[in-house]
Amino acid sequence: MDPIKHLPAPDQRDFEVYPLFLQCLGLFVRHLPLFVGLNLPVVILSSLCLYLGAPTLADADPQTRHPFAIPPNEWLALAGSLLIVFSFGLWAAAAIYRAADDALAGSPVPGFRAAYSWAVERVPALLGAELLYILAVMVGTVFCFVPGIWLGVMLVPALPRAATRDVGPMTALRDARDLVAGRWWRVAGFGVLVAVTILAIYAPYSFLNVALPHGNPGALLVRALANVFAAALITPFQACAYTALHRRLEETA
Repeated sequence: MDPIKHLPAPDQRDFEVYPLFLQCLGLFVRHLPLFVGLNLPVVILSSLCLYLGAPTLADADPQTRHPFAIPPNEWLALAGSLLIVFSFGLWAAAAIYRAADDALAGSPVPGFRAAYSWAVERVPALLGAELLYILAVMVGTVFCFVPGIWLGVMLVPALPRAATRDVGPMTALRDARDLVAGRWWRVAGFGVLVAVTILAIYAPYSFLNVALPHGNPGALLVRALANVFAAALITPFQACAYTALHRRLEETA
């Protein structure tokens, strides 16, 4: 039965937010070495490109009141870092989505090579869904900010759906809308828990970025390592959370 076209009564589509959050947290912890291992090469490459190629930008003082000039070559390094994130990074994200979905389904979890091997064919669909998602949120944000939040919550299941199901970007977005329909507030509540957890993971880097002196190579190295640590955890956790949400929405659709 198509879960999108056969919607049961609203009370049958409800799901408990906090237990689902605990489930995704447990999933993340149980498979932490695999998830971080899948994401770490992307984080290292993009960080090297940013911190070595754009030191002025990477070592910007958030407390300074004086403008600073960024050399043109550093903008190229930043563009290279973003290119890594939106190419190799999406490949890694698709691999994490697949591994998390298999774990939630009770299937054997693929290893590093198998996850990357399977995920490569889903990268175009995930890229399309990611770009359409960002565009929708940006356009919605232009209109009084609230529509952007509404679309950001409504369409978030499109990302794991494009990565783990045999659908294209537009179909993934339409399916996400149907899955979330009538359950927007529950999905938003789950998103708040995920966002708070991400902020907690990122907090040490934010503290070091303010506390440590700028223009000091040793301090820059410490901040870079803290950034790598946070980024290596955040992407896999977010992917696990969205995958758990998507699967629960499918099960209760």
